[in-house]
Amino acid sequence: MSATKEIKNTGDSVVSAPEHYRSFRADLLRNGDGYKLVGELPGVTRESLKVTIDEDVLTVEGSTSGYSDELSVVRKELPRGHYLRQFRLSDSIDTQSVRARLENGILVLDLPKKEMFRPMSIKIED
Repeated sequence: MSATKEIKNTGDSVVSAPEHYRSFRADLLRNGDGYKLVGELPGVTRESLKVTIDEDVLTVEGSTSGYSDELSVVRKELPRGHYLRQFRLSDSIDTQSVRARLENGILVLDLPKKEMFRPMSIKIED
């Protein structure tokens, strides 16, 4: 099964978030035991990040804080606000074993396949 069939961006069909939410860029990588989803979430802290799985939908939600009231923005280029993105997972993903880590604004999700969906070698008997 291809990676795009096992993990799909849900797009607007599932997300029912207010307009002030923004998406984020993400890469999907395959390894022998499953997948890694790597997403850019600049300015998002562990405390403001929420990763959930509800049935077959993986949701990543986080937010950045604004500047203090003592500062006024002269030019704004850095993204601020709320992030939200959802992915639909196939039955082959072991949702009980998903792991997440956030380091320097990069979220890495390990999405292992269930044992029965992992490739295996068959020994040739004598």
